[in-house]
Amino acid sequence: MKKFVAYITIAILILGLGASIYTANAEAPATFGEQLQGILTTPKPNTLPGPTVNSQETAGKVNEWLAERVLPKWTVGMVAFVAVLSFAMLIVSGVRFLTAYGNEEAATSARKMIIWSLAGLLLALFSYTIVSIITSIQF
Repeated sequence: MKKFVAYITIAILILGLGASIYTANAEAPATFGEQLQGILTTPKPNTLPGPTVNSQETAGKVNEWLAERVLPKWTVGMVAFVAVLSFAMLIVSGVRFLTAYGNEEAATSARKMIIWSLAGLLLALFSYTIVSIITSIQF
């Protein structure tokens, strides 16, 4: 049973990471260089050669890029990961409840696990709703 739970946990982690990577790259440009082109600003002393901070700021801002593109996708990906994890734990706790075979202690433990899995799933759904509402607000 421990190996089964370990395999399920590893599969959920892999699926969650894949979902978060897919979510983060859903609307990304063709290359990473195009995504970062003109966005990063590097402070430097005036004695060094290269672009000034002002010329870098006119090309784009890291804060806007981070707040508008990276953080919303990352939070949605993490919420999706938590939802998948809680759903998988709901399935595992259901299997534990079915295999309790009259053992009251195992059945009680499985019921508690079902309750907390449902609480985690509801928390993930509500947090996804909150994140999607906040990211849809136009500032």
